[in-house]
Amino acid sequence: MGIRPLAMRLLVYVLLFSLVISLIATGVQMIGEFERRKSDVQETQQRAAGLVSGGMSNNIWLMNFSEVANSLDDMRTVKAIQYAQVVTSTGEEFSTGSYPEGRVISQTFSLVFNRSTYRDPENMGSLTITSSIEQVYSELRNGALINLLFQSLMVMLGTLG
Repeated sequence: MGIRPLAMRLLVYVLLFSLVISLIATGVQMIGEFERRKSDVQETQQRAAGLVSGGMSNNIWLMNFSEVANSLDDMRTVKAIQYAQVVTSTGEEFSTGSYPEGRVISQTFSLVFNRSTYRDPENMGSLTITSSIEQVYSELRNGALINLLFQSLMVMLGTLG
C-alpha cells in the first residue's frame, strides 16, 4: 500500500514547521550573541582608554610626545584594538595600527589633565580607538550553521516523536 497523500503532506508540513522554528530560534540566539560580543568589544575599548588616558594626558601636558606614541603602540597588544589615534588640542596627531576595513566600532575619549588643585582640568586632546567587528560576524556565521543544524535536528525529533 505505500504512503498516503495526506500522510506525506503532513510529514512535509511538520518538517517545514520544524525548519521555520529552527531558523527563528537560531536568529534570535545569534542576535543576542552578536550584541554580547559587541558590548564586550566596547567594554574592552573603554578599559584600555581608562588605563592609558591619565598617562597620555600627563605626557601631552609635559610635551613628551615619544611616550604618547609608545602608549599608543602598547595599546595594540590588546587583541580587540586594531587602530588608535591621539589628536592633541594643539593639533599634533599620533596613530598606531591600520584602520580596519569593513564594519568597525569606534569610540572617542577625552584626554583631560587634572593634576593640580589650583587649576581647572584642561582638555589635552582626544583618543580614538577603533576595532573591527568583521571577525565577530565571521565567528557568528560559522557558529550559526552548526547551531541551525543542531536546533533543526532537535525540533524535528521533538515534532516527530
